Amino acid sequence: MKALTYQQAHELADFNLRLHEVPLPILRDTDLLIRVQAFAVNPGDTVIRRFRSAAPGQAVTLGWEFAGIVEQVGPLATGFQPGDEVYGAGDLSRDGNYADYVAVDYRVVARKPARLSFSEAASLPMSFQTAWGALLRNDKQLPAGVETVLVLGGAGGIGSIAIQLLKAHTSATVIATASRPESKRWVAAMGADLVLDHSQDLAAQFSQHGIEKVDMVLATRSSASHLAAMPHLLKAYGHLALLDVHQSLDVSSLTPYSFSVHLESVFSRVVTHQHPEQQGFILRELTKLVEAGKVRPTLQKTLTGLTSENIRAAHALLEQGDMIGKIVLDLGSAR
Repeated sequence: MKALTYQQAHELADFNLRLHEVPLPILRDTDLLIRVQAFAVNPGDTVIRRFRSAAPGQAVTLGWEFAGIVEQVGPLATGFQPGDEVYGAGDLSRDGNYADYVAVDYRVVARKPARLSFSEAASLPMSFQTAWGALLRNDKQLPAGVETVLVLGGAGGIGSIAIQLLKAHTSATVIATASRPESKRWVAAMGADLVLDHSQDLAAQFSQHGIEKVDMVLATRSSASHLAAMPHLLKAYGHLALLDVHQSLDVSSLTPYSFSVHLESVFSRVVTHQHPEQQGFILRELTKLVEAGKVRPTLQKTLTGLTSENIRAAHALLEQGDMIGKIVLDLGSAR
């Protein structure tokens, strides 16, 4: 099979992902071998490219969000058969899906919504699983008493889905932020009850709209720049979910307010082997919402073909930091 791989971590200026012929993945007993039809390119991919190098004699294959067709089923993998159309997010500790084929545990995928194309389906799994884990966690509902939620960065892949999940699955009032006219229109189209500008003073905008404070904040990006304002936005004993945690992020100033701080990673259940089947459950819930017309894809840009040029273009767009929705590579129509 063909895969886009590299050996040494590098910056965009030295972009070095190249198409190589590599062996098919070796399946574990609980694995599915999936022929990739489309995959999303995510900001995390660009971060890993900059910091992860391959072990000697090996290569790094990025990408952990895909839609495709089951080709082979491991002896302990149940509920799937060759020919099934599926989607999911993989395992960060294994080779990714910038490739013709990917091997993943059957418990972290689900059948894709029939009404969606492979490219549309590929734009959803990771964002939805992350938003679900950050907002609902394992209880399938918002924490008790949460009636208002602020989504910081509502136009990105996760923010777009978080707004839709909240409106489809809860009764919460959703305030979301965006800074450009086009991103504000996008956020409003996702269903936000109120759109604010995160490049301006949010507390002042709260006052202008008669909002005191919210019960929960989901920070999808630039969390560090909003921490100082958090006591003015979030109620004491409120819930703060962070997705872009860095070594320099210091939440000690929030201690007087007894905020519950939640750090969310979409890969935690798989990497820690703590109920990976929850990933498949969340995707089945997503499929129900899509089929009911309550959640729509966030696909904004499609590139056709597994090429170094396409991946570099996608990484460049993501590193600009102003991408609305998701970027997907369509492999199926290029074959």
